[in-house]
Amino acid sequence: MTGNRRKIGIAAAAFGGVLIMMGIVMMGIFTLAFFDFLDITMVMESQFRAFFILTLLVIGTCDLLAGIILALR
Repeated sequence: MTGNRRKIGIAAAAFGGVLIMMGIVMMGIFTLAFFDFLDITMVMESQFRAFFILTLLVIGTCDLLAGIILALR
């Protein structure tokens, strides 16, 4: 049983690391867009807006689940 919990903890830590890296990339993109180094108006059309909102929601949910798994460990 302890081996199984260890594998879950390692997987959750790896998954959390990937999510942290994705968050850093997203903050970098936000910073570039905020200081007008990156023009994101072409991807904010109505057909892409729902996709980006859904992507942010999925990333946030996965981050929350990884945090809960690590907290219960």
